[in-house]
Amino acid sequence: MGTTRSFLLLKNRGFTREELEHCSALRSEERPNRPAVEIFSQFLNSNFVRQMSPEVQELMRQMDKSGQDNRAVIAFQPGAQWLPYFETWLCDGNIVSSEDLQEISAQFGTAVLAFAVFDSDILFISYCDAEQQVFYDFVKPNYPEIEEYDTEIYQEGLPAFLLSLDKEDNVQQMGDLQRLKDIWDKEDMVFADDRMYNILQFLGMQVIYDENDIPESFTRIGG
Repeated sequence: MGTTRSFLLLKNRGFTREELEHCSALRSEERPNRPAVEIFSQFLNSNFVRQMSPEVQELMRQMDKSGQDNRAVIAFQPGAQWLPYFETWLCDGNIVSSEDLQEISAQFGTAVLAFAVFDSDILFISYCDAEQQVFYDFVKPNYPEIEEYDTEIYQEGLPAFLLSLDKEDNVQQMGDLQRLKDIWDKEDMVFADDRMYNILQFLGMQVIYDENDIPESFTRIGG
């Protein structure tokens, strides 16, 4: 079985360590853990569940949240433009959309970017800026016949917005656009994870796999 999880980043709006510690503490409510949490999270992302009504899916996700330790961890570096973020029930075995990111964006007062991989076959990229009411959701399956995603939420086009995240004038350079397109459209990509990491490398971003995966030169906050 391939990778199924989400990788989040917070836009660094000039956070202080104290700000991040406060916000992290608010989100790190301890919940009793259950041995079946990981299996249940994988079940939630199955095609079987995706065919259920939105109301039933939301109910099952609430059940999943109630049985997990919710540890919010941030990898902090004052000069970094994007800060890696991990939260158990959002990231571990889960696929998030821009709708799922709204609460974090509002609480931290910043934009949130998410990369997610489903069974190493599908790459999802979502973005939410709750204050500006800007939302994006893109998907890239490794093969055209893969359809295990919600077409009402995700679009398959090139996520060109990624090139404007750190530009005030919103101008995209044609050379950068072509480089992103080359990565996005590369056909011999066996794992969606590889496409994700190639995009992250191109953008100069880092993500963390869990609460202990803090990059060198970054400081752990929370958890």
